Amino acid sequence: MCSVKRQKTVEIVTFCLLLVLGPFFVFCRFKYNFLFPNFYAEDGKMFSRQIYDSGFTSFFKLFNGYYILGLYALTWLAERLNHFLGFNLADLPRTISVVSYVFYSFVFNFHWLLLNRMSFAAKLLLSLMLFTVPLAPGQYEIFGIIGNTKWVFAYIAFLLVCWRASLAEEDQKNWLAVLLILICFYTLPTVIFLYPILFLDSMPLFRNFSRRKISPNVKLSSFLALCVLSIFQVWATLFNDHSIKGYLDGMLNRTALIEIVVARTFLYGFSPQFYTKLNDFSAIVATSLFFLLGLRTLRGSCRWYFVFGFLFCFILSAAFVLNRPGISQAPHFNNYTHGSYSRFFFAQNMICFLLFVGVFDSAVGTIHNRLKRLCIFGTLGLCVLGTFFSAKGEWKYSNFMEETIGNIYLHASKMCSDSAENFLLPIYPTSDWQMASNKKELCSKVRWE
Repeated sequence: MCSVKRQKTVEIVTFCLLLVLGPFFVFCRFKYNFLFPNFYAEDGKMFSRQIYDSGFTSFFKLFNGYYILGLYALTWLAERLNHFLGFNLADLPRTISVVSYVFYSFVFNFHWLLLNRMSFAAKLLLSLMLFTVPLAPGQYEIFGIIGNTKWVFAYIAFLLVCWRASLAEEDQKNWLAVLLILICFYTLPTVIFLYPILFLDSMPLFRNFSRRKISPNVKLSSFLALCVLSIFQVWATLFNDHSIKGYLDGMLNRTALIEIVVARTFLYGFSPQFYTKLNDFSAIVATSLFFLLGLRTLRGSCRWYFVFGFLFCFILSAAFVLNRPGISQAPHFNNYTHGSYSRFFFAQNMICFLLFVGVFDSAVGTIHNRLKRLCIFGTLGLCVLGTFFSAKGEWKYSNFMEETIGNIYLHASKMCSDSAENFLLPIYPTSDWQMASNKKELCSKVRWE
């Protein structure tokens, strides 16, 4: 009993330490959105602008034809924090960066709260892999901004689905799981592909099906509530146009499909260096071995959730390619030369990390010698660090956006000295992007400069 209590205490202390130190590590991965602040694309032109104009009601505005509740919530949180600290609009990009760093740190450690069956060493390894997920050269599109954060809600949703599977039928936490999954769905519509898993998780609850009766239970009730409350997002997604003219809307290049849907989805995250040595055949073989290893190692419901996770990753990438076929024409996906467009695939890579660590934990768990288990986990952890630090571009200095557009303080100083009351503020990443603003919002005392 004391041993279990001590282990729980160690886990809580470790989780708290990772939560405190995590934002600093994320900041170090790409600190330049904080050091050279400016709004990044939709962060300024749409999210922040609408939060300033409409406040809380912005949560229910459509973006590209669907709701993005989580992104507006993060932007609102940044704006409220910015206001509380006495900062003005020019300081908001830095506040957004801080919220982004803290949010990703929490996401990278979220499994400590949910996956009670996973060993301590496995949880630590998963945190390490998530913190070092390869993103180069696209770190600037993820860390320190909010716009591309929506993709990570796929990982959060899958993690919540796994947690819900461990809950008892009458556990009231099922409602919390469903609420959080609903938020994920109202941020990223492809989360709906997890609903069949939730349905199957509720199937054993039809105990009196032969008598045409359904036993009342929390799991089933919460799932039905989830389906009903999802109607608005389903309607918006089905009956609105999601296309962005001129953005990845070219013809589908079928020769790049295996590289994108298989290799970039399942393999790139483990080693960008190894990725460049692949071809279509070796990518299929390596991915198949990963899948078969999971089937061979895991037992019971864990095996099914491994299959579902694998399938979900495939669907996420396939659905994106079908929606944005022009990505298959990108030079980055040309004979495995580079694994770019990180923002579209890093959530799949994170889910693959979760699946891999689950399989690895199950396999190593059969070793009775505790010291041997720790040595194996420690060796793999060192390999993860070695792969990360040897990857090109993960720590690269980058101020190209500032050189292209200039940071927001330079623009604020110039515009506040102008006689015009209203103006268009240049924002990242190119001169095509501008944010409407005025002197009242931008020209009060700036404290972070």
